Amino acid sequence: MFSTCATKLISTIIISYGLFSTCHAQVTELDEPIDKKISEQVFKKVPSQPEIISEAVKLSREDLSQLKHPKKPMLWKVEGPALKKASYLFGSIHVSDENIAELHPLAEKAFQQSDTVATEVNMGIINQIRIAKRMIRNDGLTLKASIGDELYEKLNHQLEQISPIYSADIFNDFKTWSVFVSFGFLEEQLKGGEPLDSKLQKRAAKEGKRIWHLESLNQSLGGFDTLTEKEQIILLRDTLNFQRIEKQHKFTTLQILKNLYLKGDPDLIIPSLERFNHLEGVNLKVSEKFMKLLLNDRNNHMADKILKTLSEQPDQSHFVIAGTLHYLGENSVIHLLRNKGYIVTRQK
Repeated sequence: MFSTCATKLISTIIISYGLFSTCHAQVTELDEPIDKKISEQVFKKVPSQPEIISEAVKLSREDLSQLKHPKKPMLWKVEGPALKKASYLFGSIHVSDENIAELHPLAEKAFQQSDTVATEVNMGIINQIRIAKRMIRNDGLTLKASIGDELYEKLNHQLEQISPIYSADIFNDFKTWSVFVSFGFLEEQLKGGEPLDSKLQKRAAKEGKRIWHLESLNQSLGGFDTLTEKEQIILLRDTLNFQRIEKQHKFTTLQILKNLYLKGDPDLIIPSLERFNHLEGVNLKVSEKFMKLLLNDRNNHMADKILKTLSEQPDQSHFVIAGTLHYLGENSVIHLLRNKGYIVTRQK
């Protein structure tokens, strides 16, 4: 049905949207207070274009390759009066870097003692086929016919810059939203390797832990189909413009996020992404709608599933893996659990 390259792209799309999309994030209340100086810079001062780019380059180029594992884990402990065992929320990042895949000792201990492991979606072969079908266009158009020749050529040019194996034609049967959500992870895909989440799921199965999932297929992908085609085209355009800026100034958002993840700085992730909202040409209204679908709506589904599991299985320890952004902000999974009376504390 698909070429080999197209099949790989489907896998890239599946893993990319759950954690760190290179689309723009909206600042919300953070889990913990951040440094006052950083707070003043991020929240009070509107940065200039050169300031945004200079900070991005600095964050992206910090060399943390010497680290064996993250300095602090993206790990939160969940406790409550009705729970006989503590459970843990683990923030992942969908990459295969060795020092990211090597769990911090606190996360390793939490994983080892867990009875069950949860991931965002079921990645079994049947579900992968269903996901692939959801990403294929059903409006009678091709991508090129929908977005127009000019934007299609820009897409093709930037894909070729990533690798000669990529071209816009590979995406021609795909929905527009599936193109821009995968774009920031295409270079990562070329490196090969298995993302952290996938490794942990396979390890859990091998160790005999019960595996469950936070979302149904419709909950994880259905919201994107509520975007109008015009909104999807705007998001694709903004994504390509941002990728052009990254190439021009030799930084990547993904590397910034990797570095913040390795440093164990969850409080800086959303503010760092929010600065990109101030880049010229960003359509804030459409970007915020997409981020609501990507995070807030899905956080509600995830929190409901976690709450149900904690209630029904209070005598078991659950290790819940989700993209780190799902644990940050005022409508995060953590915030929603706290609102239901659970004690959720960062482990560091």
